[in-house]
Amino acid sequence: MKKTAVIVLSALMAVFFTACAGDKGIMAGSASGESLVKLLPETTQAVMVIDVNRAMTTTAAAKSLEDPQAKRTYEELVKSVGIDPMKDVFFVVMGLTGPMGAKEPDTAVLVNLRYEKEPLLELVKGNVAELIEESYSGITLYKGRAEGQTGKMACGAFLDGSNILVGTEAAVKAVVDVYQKRSPSMAKNEDMGRALKPVNTSAIAWGAVSIPPGLLGQAIEENPMLKAMEGITALNMSFDYKNRNLLVDVRTMGGTKEQNENMASTLNGLKGLGAMMSAQEPALGEALGRIEITSGADYVRLYATLPEEVLQMLQKTAQTKLGDMVQLGKEPAAEEKKEEK
Repeated sequence: MKKTAVIVLSALMAVFFTACAGDKGIMAGSASGESLVKLLPETTQAVMVIDVNRAMTTTAAAKSLEDPQAKRTYEELVKSVGIDPMKDVFFVVMGLTGPMGAKEPDTAVLVNLRYEKEPLLELVKGNVAELIEESYSGITLYKGRAEGQTGKMACGAFLDGSNILVGTEAAVKAVVDVYQKRSPSMAKNEDMGRALKPVNTSAIAWGAVSIPPGLLGQAIEENPMLKAMEGITALNMSFDYKNRNLLVDVRTMGGTKEQNENMASTLNGLKGLGAMMSAQEPALGEALGRIEITSGADYVRLYATLPEEVLQMLQKTAQTKLGDMVQLGKEPAAEEKKEEK
């Protein structure tokens, strides 16, 4: 009898520690992007993971907060919700959980963070026209719609003390089912597994898309210019920041060697056309010159290393262009006012 009790106790202890180890994988501060992705359902066709904690500690993030307006907005956010993105937010995981071609696709966004529920719930209540509470498998779902919003209602849930879930109702329920181990996770999706296999999952942001053959074929029929994409079955990407450089790695998967060579040639041609504008836009020319496009038996790869100086040049160019567009938008109104007088 004593021996049986010891065996039972040992088994219970094993279950307890296994459960704790599993929970630790999604706890704020110890979770990984890969463990959080496993909370998405098997039906997921696209995923994007952002390591917010790493992103917020880069020199680029620190520099952005040197702007007084940006710093003031940041401080107001921290004060209103009691969450400091630099210290409390760790990962954001976005998943397309339903058919890609749907008019209103089902999506889920999982935020891994340290938080207090009540201030966030009050903030939500103050920003929706109505808020409906509903219990689903013991977890409270909050469904709401902003003033004037149409289409599917937004849905959210405080999954546990480290994870908040928002998205369409179907997607949120699907994630809850996986979380409660009542439904298979994306880890069972072989197509997504293949798409993610070459990805650098230690990067600041990474993800993949599994492309249904019929969807791409239809797009090519509607737009023959997309013919170069024929054969693609998946797309993956990663974005990292090291030694003051942004590293971009995007690759398509599938297709024959000839199809991939053709696509690489097309992309290099477009790159060449863009480079011709470098006299007018030096920043664009500098960025394009740092892009390498290669192909292989079953892939096309676009890789770029963009130094911080180039990124700053691009940012300034974009701000200038945006300012010009704003001024152009104001001119007609000014003329109309003049005519009225």
